[in-house]
Amino acid sequence: MVNEQPQVESQEPELDIQAYQVKLATATPEEFFTILAEISKQKSAIAKAQAEAARKEAEALAGQREELAKAIYKAVKGVVDAKALEAVKAKGFTFKLDTPDANGVMVNYKSVDLMVPTIKAKKAGGGGGGTGVSTEAETGLKLDDLFNQYANDEERAEVAAIDTDTSLQDKAKNSKKWQVKTKAKKRILADNPNLVKK
Repeated sequence: MVNEQPQVESQEPELDIQAYQVKLATATPEEFFTILAEISKQKSAIAKAQAEAARKEAEALAGQREELAKAIYKAVKGVVDAKALEAVKAKGFTFKLDTPDANGVMVNYKSVDLMVPTIKAKKAGGGGGGTGVSTEAETGLKLDDLFNQYANDEERAEVAAIDTDTSLQDKAKNSKKWQVKTKAKKRILADNPNLVKK
């Protein structure tokens, strides 16, 4: 297995908030809107750079990730009894390292979580295409928080690309980002069934 970490150059632009605050404080009315446009342009450039960096990182790590996945699969298959999983109707299991949450507090996960069928609550009165349950009610996290903590590089890059698409109005951007995050939520909950409240 290759142990060397691929190097991905990162020269993302940075937004100097203090410098812009000084400019805005001393700007004339005409300069004020020009500076706001400059800030918006800079934010767009940063989001685009972050999306590109995420894409490059994903490409650089692709080979190692595939190699590691094969090694884990080979090791696990030789130890785990498939019949024992089938007996409890588990299709597999996930393993997650302990990681800090958005507030920097370390989250300690179980050693593994079995991938078992999830019983979803149905909307009262039947009818309708959704489950009628919000992400927060289902997991304890809002959709944005769930996405920020568990989205993969590709999903984050997709949202960043929408943010930098100047052809879209804010309403269209929000709609597209919601679609990406909702799709990501399905994957996240499938990969982390322990996130669903019992």
